[in-house]
Amino acid sequence: MTTSVQGIATGTSTPSTGATGTTTASAMASATQLNESDFLTLLSTELKYQSPSNPVNNTQMIAELAQFSSLAAANQQEQTLTQIKNQLAGGSGSTALLTASQLIGKTVTTRSSGSGTVAGVTLGTSGAVQIDLANGISVAASELTGVH
Repeated sequence: MTTSVQGIATGTSTPSTGATGTTTASAMASATQLNESDFLTLLSTELKYQSPSNPVNNTQMIAELAQFSSLAAANQQEQTLTQIKNQLAGGSGSTALLTASQLIGKTVTTRSSGSGTVAGVTLGTSGAVQIDLANGISVAASELTGVH
């Protein structure tokens, strides 16, 4: 995406680049820290200042959007992995979560909801582990009476 951003910044005369079409080092440094809003601003600026005789190439625009979508997905994945890492490093609740994760795919029996296959586990805000069954029921780990 940096190449596209540089092309936008140096190829047009925008308020951020000045009348000469050149960019400053600080503008280029901030280009590596773009978020979704920055990308949409750049895209709309590119469309606004494009030359009528030489419009933006549709193929290039779609490639930029696809690259941005990929970047957004990677950022979301990084945030999710960071949350998981923080939960696992968090203490006794994280140990219980790690232990409960070994139940995924196994059939368990509960005091109140009968039995079901474990589809997932979550750590609640209070630190209690919740067991999510495949039938949509969620029970506290303390409700388990058996594993089959």
